[in-house]
Amino acid sequence: MVPYEVLNKKFRSAQKNIDREMSRVHTDLDELEKKLLDKPTTVGDVSRILTSVVDKLNAMKRKAAESIGDELDAARVTKRRTDHLREYDTKDQNLQTLWRKKRLDRILVEYFLRCGYYDTALKLAKHSRIEVT
Repeated sequence: MVPYEVLNKKFRSAQKNIDREMSRVHTDLDELEKKLLDKPTTVGDVSRILTSVVDKLNAMKRKAAESIGDELDAARVTKRRTDHLREYDTKDQNLQTLWRKKRLDRILVEYFLRCGYYDTALKLAKHSRIEVT
């Protein structure tokens, strides 16, 4: 998948998760409002609902932090890919030849990884100096 598509997918997924969590928080807040409008409201009922709201807000915060981390990782990959593609934009024929070789090596490393040839992929990456740091 293209790095930008991965970033976009992660963003949409994060947005759905946050919307889902907000809906749960709103449900509890609506329940709290109904309880407060009822005259015989106990402190225990209000405390129980507020505890539930706090728990759901903490869950939303945790999921948002995870989503932000995933999006940042995808953004870094997109930036590395863009930087790599910009390297080709040169008039120097020797640099273009080196860029093509580096690109072929990257394609081969990815292929070897997908096929399960991890040692071969690592050796080629190290030899071509394309290891991810």
